[in-house]
Order: sequence, then structure tokens, then C-alpha cells
Amino acid sequence: MVFAMLLIGHLFGDFYLQSSAMARRKDAEAAAMCRHGLVYFFAILAAVLPFMLIYDAMLSFWALFLLVPASHFAIDFAKNRWPGWKAIFNKNDKYVFVVDQVAHVVIIVIVALYYATKAPVAYIAYSVYVQNLFILMNLGVPLHKIIQMACLFLFLGKPTAMFMQILLKNDDEGDAGDSIILKKEQKAGGLIGIFERYLAVILVITQQYSALAFIVTAKSIARFNKISDEPEFAERYLLGTLGSVLFAVAGAVMYLQLP
Repeated sequence: MVFAMLLIGHLFGDFYLQSSAMARRKDAEAAAMCRHGLVYFFAILAAVLPFMLIYDAMLSFWALFLLVPASHFAIDFAKNRWPGWKAIFNKNDKYVFVVDQVAHVVIIVIVALYYATKAPVAYIAYSVYVQNLFILMNLGVPLHKIIQMACLFLFLGKPTAMFMQILLKNDDEGDAGDSIILKKEQKAGGLIGIFERYLAVILVITQQYSALAFIVTAKSIARFNKISDEPEFAERYLLGTLGSVLFAVAGAVMYLQLP
């Protein structure tokens, strides 16, 4: 539960509350980096605050959660200000993005494990009220599974879309007119990808596996002319679709396997 709440805060702070313009300015301006760090801090705080209110934990463990935004700022600072960072990864956006996110998640895992094994917590009256309220709602799904589903859908949204965009990035963007068209196609493709991953998760959870073929078929019909006329686009399309569905299916299987 601690890991899930911290991950939700991370996804909001590093993706949903950070625009592309803010990300670009963060790479060049110290003030923009500080603003992002502040936004990320409040995202983490908002995520763990409900959890901390339910349990009567030692005050010192509040400081433990500060390691998440503090380490996030330190990693971003090193990524944008330390010349050796990009030299190590040869300025490859794919490697930089993956290593950056893995580093953030590893810190979250360490903090969550330490808190879960060391923090002396005790229920307070507020937690009993929350539990009774959830029982009265009679949703038929445990609260922790709802939080896990929220994590999965948040991850399959903008974060996965950004990863797929970086993975399929074409260094040759052509002239200005082609660049504008490309950006519009990427935006539309990103939204389609998000909905296709959400649909794939629902189909796997409801055990409608054969219906997964509908996703690929529907996209292929919509892009049939371009697929047949441009072999390079067909390869990128296939890679993007299969990668997107793979993320969704793997996430749905993990959700079903988690207790």
C-alpha cells in the first residue's frame, strides 16, 4: 500500500503535472527545475497524506517520505547539470529516460520497504471510520485492489505513451510543415494508444482474450492505406501497437496475480 501510494504520487508529479514545455525548460533553467521539484513534493505529499492520517505513525517517519522528492530532485539535477550523465549514455534519449525512471522507482521501493518493516504504526479512530465507510459502499472490490488498478491505469496513460513515443522517435523530422503534421499524428496516436491499453486491460481482466485481436484489426483498418504505401511506417506501426498491447497485457496479468 505504501509503495502504491508513493507510485501514484510519482506518476502524477513526474508526468501528469509536468507539461512538455516544463520538461524542456527544466533541462535549461534552474528555476524551472525547482518548480518541478516543488510540484513533485506536493504530489508525493498528497499521495501519502491520506495513508498517514489513517495510521498513527511516529513523526520521524514523515521525514522518511521526504527522501522521495529529495532524491528525485538530486537525480534530475545530475541528469541536467552533470556532463557525464549524457556522455555515459551517448545522449540516447531512450537510455536516459529508462535509467532516470528506474532510479526514481528504486528509491520509492527502498523507502516503502523500510517503512513497511520498521515503522511502528497503530490504527486510530479515523481509520475505523474510513474502513466502515468503504464497507457501506459495497463495491465488491477490496480497497487495495482499487489502488492497484489506479496505479496500473495511471502508468498505462501518459508515462507509457511517453516511453512509446521516445522508443519510436524518428531523428529525421523533415521540414517545418512535415514536423507540424508529425506532431499532430503523434498526439492522435498517443491518445489512441492510451485507449487501446485501457481496453486491453479490461479485456484481459474479464478474460475476453480473443477480443484483443479487435484492437489490432481496428487500428489496421484505419491506417490501411498508409501501411500499404509506406513500409517504414508499417514497421513503426506494428512495433508501437505490439509494444503498447504488451505493456497492457503484462500490467493486467500482474494486477491479477498480486494479492
